Amino acid sequence: MRWCYTLLSYLLLPVLLPRLWLRAAYRARWRERLGWYGGPRAVGAAPMVVLAAPTVIVAAPTVIFHAVSVGEVHAAKPLIDALRKQRPELRVVLTCTTPTGAARIADLFGDSLEHVYLPWDLPGAVQRFLARFEPALLVLLETELWPNLLRACAARACPVVLANARLSAKSQRGYAHLARLTRAMLTQLTVVVAQSPADGERFMALGLVPEKLRINGSLKFDHVPDAVQRQRAAVMKASFGGRPVWIAASTREGEEALVLRAAEAALAHEARLLLVLVPRHPERFAEAVELARQAGLNVQRASTGALVNGDTQVVVGDTMGELGYYYGLADVAFVGGSLVDTGCQNVIEPAAQGLPVLIGPSRYNFQAITDELLAAEALRIVQSPAALGAALIELLVQSDLRKAMGERGRKVVARNQGATQRLCRMLGELLS
Repeated sequence: MRWCYTLLSYLLLPVLLPRLWLRAAYRARWRERLGWYGGPRAVGAAPMVVLAAPTVIVAAPTVIFHAVSVGEVHAAKPLIDALRKQRPELRVVLTCTTPTGAARIADLFGDSLEHVYLPWDLPGAVQRFLARFEPALLVLLETELWPNLLRACAARACPVVLANARLSAKSQRGYAHLARLTRAMLTQLTVVVAQSPADGERFMALGLVPEKLRINGSLKFDHVPDAVQRQRAAVMKASFGGRPVWIAASTREGEEALVLRAAEAALAHEARLLLVLVPRHPERFAEAVELARQAGLNVQRASTGALVNGDTQVVVGDTMGELGYYYGLADVAFVGGSLVDTGCQNVIEPAAQGLPVLIGPSRYNFQAITDELLAAEALRIVQSPAALGAALIELLVQSDLRKAMGERGRKVVARNQGATQRLCRMLGELLS
């Protein structure tokens, strides 16, 4: 199965390389996709450790964290900080897959660690990557399973941790179609640190032995909102003059049109209502602006830096890494990826900021967390744009209900914190 997978990957290269070249953001550093890291390392330098004799100097152990994109980078930040505090001699390399993830790494870490793209899962590329960085430990965040990477790490006796792991029922069915390949990958993992018991049961159903499973909760509960962004949001919100504000965050393709229908319905009840619309992917910012204009709504782009006009009805959040700032502007949050069937985006961040949360019916990526927020009456599921508009108006009119939902959500987040420190201890034990 792995041989067939590898052959198919090589056959796809003539398609993948031109496609990558045509996308300007992905074209930069394209050699890293093939495991070629020429010249000086990306940023930082490997720490050195002096052993008992002053003349004996060796490179510190290297830990590689892989965070596929922006959300995983945010989850990795407190974990990396905690591990470096515990083991300051470690050399840390942080990889990602997307240009937006790379940009966020630069914003959060500057030159304090090394960053490169994880190569495509081709045997040659993977071998070059591992030979370059020689990791003592590889930490894959969420569900990043790559057959050739895992096999190469096993051959080098490099422990691999699947951290903050989640596996929806939909993803489980997909992996089950490749049962032999999946079982081999799970065998090559050192430990799977799952977010919930349900996630753990799905991994075991695919072949993970119970001895390799740990249940730890989600790292995303430990994310601390950026203080500077919160201060900026407070200043901007004060300039709105008491206007009610709601946010539609991390919306996916096809979802903005549904959100704008809900906005139009809500505006019929509250003419001063302001929508902050934040698409999930930056390549769709301009499309969101155009959709709002086609709906006959007055729209501004946040990237202009201008104050919001009194007649503006929609602000498109077209900057990266500032979702916490946009949540700080809102009274009610709708989390996208849920009115279309993409499984919902992160509901923890708005709950942590004390916002009542609305989502659509698709939530398989955050099933356990949304179940807990539902049970606490901190979250509601709406089935349509009309239902979203109605729930929005109810929460804006009933301030006591809105505040109570937000406070219950904040308590859910608080009681689930601590996963970062627990995982940090596990990684420390593996390194020891």
